[in-house]
Amino acid sequence: MAPRGYTDLFQTRGDKYESAMQQFPHARDNEFQQAVDLASFTQENTILDVPAGGGYLQRYLAQNCHYHAHEPCSTFGHATNNSANDLLPLPHQDETIDITFSIAGIHHIQNKPSLFNEIARVTAPRGQLILADVYNHSAVASFLDDFVGSNNSTGHDGIYIDETTLDELQLCGWQVVSAVRKPVHWSFSDEEAIATFCRSLFDLRTISNKTIISAINETLGINRLNDKVNINWELFYIAAIRQ
Repeated sequence: MAPRGYTDLFQTRGDKYESAMQQFPHARDNEFQQAVDLASFTQENTILDVPAGGGYLQRYLAQNCHYHAHEPCSTFGHATNNSANDLLPLPHQDETIDITFSIAGIHHIQNKPSLFNEIARVTAPRGQLILADVYNHSAVASFLDDFVGSNNSTGHDGIYIDETTLDELQLCGWQVVSAVRKPVHWSFSDEEAIATFCRSLFDLRTISNKTIISAINETLGINRLNDKVNINWELFYIAAIRQ
């Protein structure tokens, strides 16, 4: 069976994902901030976020950025200033975007070059792409496909990124300037909060909080630092420039 695409999946469970992000708006601060830190901002920038979910990236950007969020799924209730019936084509004129961010969404997109080409079309020369997503065959990929996929409403069969993604980007007109797997800490007050967040984010319906925490501990690990309890998440961060 072919993997379900981004729009298909999140029209089904985007409201649950949105609920988790609204209830715990700072849980993934480290993930978004690391992406923003890779970008080179000037005095005023036009930013594209795709796919944008509920526009979570915006809180990490300076106020002088012109933020455009592209999200095809109406289930993200606090959604975006751009919407469409599908992810592509992007609803922007050629060479009008300075920096595009794509965070943790494209592992649901099978034809990634089509997205990379569209982002290149709308990005100005020497503009930037900051891409962060799950690395192929990583512990996070195993957790998503095995545990989440076996226990949520839609299944999970990710099409993850790795070094072959760098070749795809170059063929689509991008010069890769950095590509690093980075630890990401999803932070919470306690393990009960972790289970509540993950149950909603991934739409885990029938399993217990104890089972959720056990699976996270076994596959990813949970660490405690000061007054926080953190999931040991990880993403592959890529920074590229439009040639």
